[in-house]
Amino acid sequence: RASSPRPSRRGGPSSSRASVARVSATVVKKQTRAFQLVIEDETEKISKEPEIGEAKKGDLSGFRVHKFIFQNHKYLMAFKAQGNNIIFYMIDTHENFYRELKRYIREVE
Repeated sequence: RASSPRPSRRGGPSSSRASVARVSATVVKKQTRAFQLVIEDETEKISKEPEIGEAKKGDLSGFRVHKFIFQNHKYLMAFKAQGNNIIFYMIDTHENFYRELKRYIREVE
């Protein structure tokens, strides 16, 4: 699902390459503003350099996972490049991340 370009919080245009899956967008909205801003920064990094994340193999081939730290907690962000778009699937802490990602993929695809 592609999203239209929108102004970023800094006033400049954000990348039109990035789109967020419906579930991830809902999860982001429920987070604190500080965490939302960190997520936005990380998605911008990925939009500029899609190879930034670690490529996954096996059941998760085609996916990349980018890791970042917020308030001393490690978070993982799963995404997939499809043509000129980047689809973000999940953002969560490391605990059970891959199991939950596989479960979500089975439900969606």
